[in-house]
Amino acid sequence: MQSAVWQADLLAALCSILRRREGLIAVASPYGDHELLVVGRQPLTLAPVRGRSWQANLRDQGEALLQDWKTETERNLIGALAGQALALAFERAEGYWRLRWSTRQWYRDQSEATEAGVEVVSRIAFAIQAIGESGIGIAFDAGHLFRTARTVDDFLDPTLREVERKKRRREFDRLRARSERRKGTMLYDTGRSEVGVCYFERFGDGETCDSVGPVLNDRCLYDYYQHKYPDLPISPEDRVAYVSFRDLPHPVPVAARLLRLRVMIDKERSCSRLAGFKTMPPSRRKEETEKAWEICRATIEAKLGVRFEEQLWRPSEREQELLPCPVLQFGSGRTVDPPQVPTLDEYKRYYEERMRRLRGGGLYRFEPSVERRLFVVAPTADSKWSDELQKAFLDDVGATLRGFVGAPFALVPVREGDPDRIVETLSRSEPGNAVVVFDDRTTPAAYYLLAHGLAGWRLKRLTRSQVENKWSARQHARDQKARRKAERRWRDMIALSALDALDQMEAVPWRIPEFSYEGCLAIDVAEGRRYFGMSLLICRRENRTPSFLRVTRTWPKGDHQHEAINPEILRDKIVELFTAYSGMEFAPLGSLLILRDGGQCRDEPRGIREGVGGLREEGRLARDATVHVVDVHKRTAKHLRGWENTGKECMNVLEGQAVYLPDGRTAVVWCTGRATLPPHVTAEPCMLVATGEADIRRATRGYFALSQLNYSSPAKAYRCAQPLHESDARLQQRVAEDTRGVK
Repeated sequence: MQSAVWQADLLAALCSILRRREGLIAVASPYGDHELLVVGRQPLTLAPVRGRSWQANLRDQGEALLQDWKTETERNLIGALAGQALALAFERAEGYWRLRWSTRQWYRDQSEATEAGVEVVSRIAFAIQAIGESGIGIAFDAGHLFRTARTVDDFLDPTLREVERKKRRREFDRLRARSERRKGTMLYDTGRSEVGVCYFERFGDGETCDSVGPVLNDRCLYDYYQHKYPDLPISPEDRVAYVSFRDLPHPVPVAARLLRLRVMIDKERSCSRLAGFKTMPPSRRKEETEKAWEICRATIEAKLGVRFEEQLWRPSEREQELLPCPVLQFGSGRTVDPPQVPTLDEYKRYYEERMRRLRGGGLYRFEPSVERRLFVVAPTADSKWSDELQKAFLDDVGATLRGFVGAPFALVPVREGDPDRIVETLSRSEPGNAVVVFDDRTTPAAYYLLAHGLAGWRLKRLTRSQVENKWSARQHARDQKARRKAERRWRDMIALSALDALDQMEAVPWRIPEFSYEGCLAIDVAEGRRYFGMSLLICRRENRTPSFLRVTRTWPKGDHQHEAINPEILRDKIVELFTAYSGMEFAPLGSLLILRDGGQCRDEPRGIREGVGGLREEGRLARDATVHVVDVHKRTAKHLRGWENTGKECMNVLEGQAVYLPDGRTAVVWCTGRATLPPHVTAEPCMLVATGEADIRRATRGYFALSQLNYSSPAKAYRCAQPLHESDARLQQRVAEDTRGVK
């Protein structure tokens, strides 16, 4: 291939153009620069390919380079070619479109439903996963995209009455989560199968397509559309909005009628009627996977000439394992024994028994040096937050705390609703622990205002609507059955809030006596890459000091442009984390599991190795200690899902199901499953990838055991190991403390 102008993404652009224009499957070659690998049986003669600022001349070298997949490079190439063939299959299928930045996710033309002004669009995504040395796997994942039924033009329509116009603009700001400083992700539909993605900047009040310009070489935006998209029904009078694109240095105007707002319903509580579309049962996922494969199979087999299994992949007995659940140790000599047999009833018993063991003084440990005092901040008295509700809330929180700890607990009530005044009131005391009921309806930014203003405080936050709704249901139940249900939900909310508060006081509700390592160190980087954190958990026999220790720290990250942590800083912080233990005696750890959330980047392996060396020098690690380093993908882009198919029904796997891929270093593990998830939810696994000499089976067993330390919700395990969860939660808190919010 020859090109006068060389751009970093030119090869990818050429592969995309050849796929759409010629129906050819091509990928960048690892064997030579400026070279493509194209699937074909005959020599090819290709016309020059032109871009906006470049032209590439393509010449067939006539060499057969890829004939099997004996090496990892060859297997990766086969996977890349399969991905191109999948994209081609969806491009040729009717009724699908995609976002411009991804050929792996495809959406249906027709929306599945519309609720509360939000459209639900079906999505199917695919990914390629190597399966050992002799094959590849294609994973499909079904889901939904949510977008506003109204276009941006509908939201800014100046012909509406002023009251309605203001209402629509408030709705637009709410749906784009402006209170969280989010611009809003826009879908820019120009009538093609590729829908652009951009970010809202502002309404172009009073501006039209005919009055805005020039745009590139055209006089105005209307002329640009006539030149670039002549089939679009755009008129000179159409209104304008300003948006930003990833590859442009400044905001640009576009026709507002071509924009829809993508809605993130996880952050939008008013879309409760859409909750049923956030999850999908295993049976539906299996059905959608089989439909997607029917669309793609003929194209892939014809283009690549490979053979696929007739059924969904099933691991052999050797490639799967139901991991053992650990014994759980509580205070006062109480324990919860693991399931004796792999039945649903036994697993439910294992998870449901935890809360019963906590009541009546079952907390494993509460440091005597920690003050048993908790500020409880609640709204001022009004028609909904009555004095009766205030008294019941305080009494129940206090009684629950005393029940868990087995000792008196002092509550300091504070009646205040305004976030700024809450900050002012609590700031008069030394930083401590508080439960804060804040009004999320009148002050959407209250969460960030409190976190920012009360940095140093450990806060358990509850929303006012959450508490009031459960109280109202309890007070106005229609019958005895509804009364019992409402009472149970109220008690559960109080109990979980009390556990969260105790967890922030570094109390230990329960522990596991030991697991497959003596300690676990989790390393994570915050969203935005401005902070990184580590969490250390030591958990070993009682005759070793310390036998149980939890330490979590966060630090600013100098280079927030990249995910990687500076190796020298990483080394120093690993050693520093262990110095948080101030006891006179420290028996060196005999084994340590290190988890890197998302995978090690750049020179981090060197930083970890040197940090481990420093721990050996400091006597925190034994000289012959086993250290295994594992990359963890909590939400993998591979869309790996699994289920049990009995022939009559398709259901989630039991907690602790692990599948070991044939490469010998990758495991997929389900820490949550059938015993703790509702039937309309498909369990989502984590993927662990061993590095160096790490034993993936030992690491997976340890990972699952640590997921049982879910102090926030005892009735189920975490999706990941507890140190990863704790470091992630502390980083989120650190980011929130730096975010003032938007009133």
